[in-house]
Amino acid sequence: MRVTSGVVMAMGRRDAIAAARGKSEGPRRLVGPALAILLASACGGGSFSEGSKPQFEVAVEGAIVTTVLEGLHEFQKVQPGTGQRQKAEITLRNNGTAPLTISRVTQLDVNGDGTAKSKWMVLDWRGFDPALGLPLTIAPGDSPLKIDMVYEPGAACELENNCESSATIEILTDDPAVPKVVIEFALPRCRREPKVYPPSDIFLEAEVGKPEIKTFTVENTGTCACTVDGVEMVGGANVFTLTQDFADGTELKPNGLPVSFTVSYTSAGNAGTDQTQIKVRFDCQSQDTIIPITTQAAQAGNFEVSYDEKDTKGFLDFTTVAPSTCEEKVVSIYNVGPAIMTVQTREVPEDLQGNFYTVTCAFPPAQAGGEPTPVTGNAALAAGRTLECTVKYCATDAAGKNGTLTIAYVNPGPGTIEVPMFGGTPKPCFDFAPGDVSSQMALDFVATAKGEAVLGRFMIYNCGNAALDVKAVRIEDAFGQGEASEYFTVDDGLTFPLTIPVGGVQSVEVTMLVNDNEPQVSSTMYIDYVDGSGATLVASNMNVRGFVAPTAPVIVPALEATGGAKVGKEVTLSGAASAPAAQIGDGAYAFYLVDKPAGSQLIVNGSPGEGTRDVIPDKAGKYVFAVRVFAKTEPYIWSSEATVEVDVTE
Repeated sequence: MRVTSGVVMAMGRRDAIAAARGKSEGPRRLVGPALAILLASACGGGSFSEGSKPQFEVAVEGAIVTTVLEGLHEFQKVQPGTGQRQKAEITLRNNGTAPLTISRVTQLDVNGDGTAKSKWMVLDWRGFDPALGLPLTIAPGDSPLKIDMVYEPGAACELENNCESSATIEILTDDPAVPKVVIEFALPRCRREPKVYPPSDIFLEAEVGKPEIKTFTVENTGTCACTVDGVEMVGGANVFTLTQDFADGTELKPNGLPVSFTVSYTSAGNAGTDQTQIKVRFDCQSQDTIIPITTQAAQAGNFEVSYDEKDTKGFLDFTTVAPSTCEEKVVSIYNVGPAIMTVQTREVPEDLQGNFYTVTCAFPPAQAGGEPTPVTGNAALAAGRTLECTVKYCATDAAGKNGTLTIAYVNPGPGTIEVPMFGGTPKPCFDFAPGDVSSQMALDFVATAKGEAVLGRFMIYNCGNAALDVKAVRIEDAFGQGEASEYFTVDDGLTFPLTIPVGGVQSVEVTMLVNDNEPQVSSTMYIDYVDGSGATLVASNMNVRGFVAPTAPVIVPALEATGGAKVGKEVTLSGAASAPAAQIGDGAYAFYLVDKPAGSQLIVNGSPGEGTRDVIPDKAGKYVFAVRVFAKTEPYIWSSEATVEVDVTE
């Protein structure tokens, strides 16, 4: 189970996870000279059986990005009429377990930006004849189809005023998960993309006579400069104070250093909430950016999550449900208080149509013999109240369906509870730390001088209900060309495939050695593992970085554990002693688990969050927890690992 705050009872898969406060980038647009692999896993639909699916992958010169069906590759400018040319290799492959048919590859007559098809950007089929060769069926493991998009502007482009060429190709397949891929090719464009982070905030810790201060950063993630014309506060001047750390008219360079302003709130002790708005004006936007700010009383909310007594595995297991039958299990949320907890949406994102899972929630009877009170909208839980959510799983086909019960709440800040659910054949679940497969944080190494070997590690967890097979751990260069990294090596003592049991933890050691004069190096980690259908998947969003003698301070992490070291009793992990404190930002602590006793289902992981973390051990024995801490100033380095050992008794 994953939650963003609160307490999870011992039977939960995950412990309480502090509210993640990382940036949300939204849908990713692929930009860069060594650009995109558009990767999507065929995870259902069509006529393919469980364990027999195509998996369409399109590679355009480099790095992997998942679940994106539209990409942009930018060529660099060349001198027209000189014979200079650039090309981008496009690779079409099938990584699945069933044949894949590519029905059409078309260069569109009208590009995504509305311009006509360019005669300076053309497809080079490398001798392949699409008129005769398409449709093309690629069996699993067959050689991929490779073609090139070539940019070679002739001298006439200047006379025709169309050297700023662009082209768009569309690829159609029979993969039900990725029926169409669209890729645009263009020259670098001027994009002014000012952002203010965080986009909203809430003051939770201010007291009468003790102000609370929030810092907001302003940056430009585009490719052209943008100017901040002013910052203005609207309302709340009696309790809020705005301090601007830069002059009006400051230019923000593309991906340059951000500027900041602060808002201070001093509570007047009144009941209710205070609020204000911050307006930020940019010369490159027609409308102001609005930052809403509100307050709540300084009281911490807490809650507990527990399962039906039949389930103590850390997930809901429906794998024993016979075809064409149904079974129900209950997840209970108890508000410890003192804040009111509002439970919002309850859904299973993997099954929004409700073909397998339905979720209903109700307040239990106030007295014996009474009837429960159904809840369809938001449920406000006062301290001491419980909400019971019943998950009904129906095995509508033999293959079954995995899902995640996702519950959004406010208590008093926003968060989510995630409960893994397994239907059909038992299946493994892959996760790694620090961070997790949904939060893209880096594994950083810091050497004091060239030639110093630095050892680090990361963890692989099996959060499912069947053994997890890891086929390989690869570290390749940062340009995605399939070449092994020259700076990072994986422990050669590991024997692959690695089999990680249910609830298991596997430590993987990595060594960095930089012998050249590079002050900063980077590579990408790829982990090949087998999913529940037998297909090999790739987890690839872990960036591995190295810094040699950095000039900025590097965080020295510290970790301590307090509380009752007994089964079922809460243990609090704290990284508060990490230093220097001035270099640590909000949401900069990544807690995770590196060792635990046999039989324990506890997995501590998740997106980076605040400086404390509550966990509840579920078995007696030795637990080892770890933390890494992020520096908020350049070069933005994650610290090394600090650990603490906790001996738990019955």
